[in-house]
Amino acid sequence: MKANLRGITLFANGRMVNIPEFFGPSESSHFYSYATGWLNIDFIDNWEEDVISTNRQSIDWENSKTSELRNYLASCLSIIERKWRESRKEKKTKCN
Repeated sequence: MKANLRGITLFANGRMVNIPEFFGPSESSHFYSYATGWLNIDFIDNWEEDVISTNRQSIDWENSKTSELRNYLASCLSIIERKWRESRKEKKTKCN
């Protein structure tokens, strides 16, 4: 997969607000070569403070709310990566 497609893209109300990324977890696992997707996070448009950059390419991750969101997304990706590794291991065991 092309490098610019790897990661999770964030959208709010149909507009991209953050280019694809993994939100902090180590990208050394083979999983991150294949991981791609998108999430709708419309709720950030309802926050009082504007946390989206003017070019709509990234979120201001220094904000306390966005920092909490980033940590949550990173933990979700870690769980998915762990389950992916377990599934691969299971498949290898069944094939042998």
